[in-house]
Amino acid sequence: MESSVLAYFRSLRDAGIVRDLLVDRGFDSVQIDRVSLFPGESMPTLEKKGEPSNLTDVGDRDIRVLVASDPAFGGLSGAEENADRYTILLTVVCPTERAEEVRRLAKEGGALV
Repeated sequence: MESSVLAYFRSLRDAGIVRDLLVDRGFDSVQIDRVSLFPGESMPTLEKKGEPSNLTDVGDRDIRVLVASDPAFGGLSGAEENADRYTILLTVVCPTERAEEVRRLAKEGGALV
């Protein structure tokens, strides 16, 4: 039986170090991707957190709704500190009996698992 382990990193460098470590240990289904809460390559208005009036600069109404509903945008309580900075996803498909090993190595490498 196989399991999937998803580990979120703040930097491509950190994810790459863990990926290389996993490959050296015999894991062959390891992939790194950049992820975002929002569609498209980037959302420049997110750099201006706490200023919802800047949403009028975003042309797509659906994207404005997504951005406005994000607690990190407006600084609402309950938003995980710096959660939006975990934009690198390391995905590992491995035998279930080795999944905990992958989780441990990812956490030691700075991942949110």
